[in-house]
Order: sequence, then structure tokens, then C-alpha cells
Amino acid sequence: MAILVFAETVYAFTMSEKIVVGDDVIMVARCCAGGLSTHQRIDCINDRLSRIISYENLSPENIRVSRLGGEVVIMVGKELFLTVTPADARANNTDVISLANRWKRNAQAVLYKARPSPTRRLP
Repeated sequence: MAILVFAETVYAFTMSEKIVVGDDVIMVARCCAGGLSTHQRIDCINDRLSRIISYENLSPENIRVSRLGGEVVIMVGKELFLTVTPADARANNTDVISLANRWKRNAQAVLYKARPSPTRRLP
């Protein structure tokens, strides 16, 4: 008698593999891209995110999926936010456009909250 046991691999991603705004995860880097390790990739995206939060309009309609140099990307205004690769799609069991749209929706749901609102001065 043979007993087969199937176990799903569980992996807890560290903060250095996630793009997070507040408590909300926009994306998890499950693979390398552009010659960068996952950690280097997240550092690069976080650098872009810092510029984006400082200078771009963060309204949901200003966040879009686009093509840049033949790659699928997410733009915030005129700034490149992140690239969605075929390896990302494979790691997430989906296609590139579907994953890009998922990450775009995640960004739309949280980025507008990232910039502190001006505080009212008390007299």
C-alpha cells in the first residue's frame, strides 16, 4: 500500500521582498529582473516610489499599465513605477497583463494615501 502526501510549499516573504505603503502590500518580488536580485529590484522600486510620492499626482486614474520599450510597466504620471516581467507572471501563475492590472489596482488602492495631507495651522 502506497500513501502519497502532497504538501504545498509555504514561503513567508520578508519586507525586503515587498513594496508596502502603510500596511498595504502593492507587490511581492518573487524573482529577479533586469539583472537585479529581488532585493536590489525592491530597492530600485522603493527609490522610484519615493520620487513618485514626492512629485506625482497619486490619484488612482493617474496610475496605469503601459508599454515601455516592449515591456509591460506600471506608470504613475510620467514616472516609471515598476516593470512586470514574464518571470513575475510565471511566479504568480498568471499572465503579464493580468498581473500588471492586479498590481496597478493594488497601487491605486493605496498610493493616494501615501502623501501626508497638509495640516491645518491653529490660530
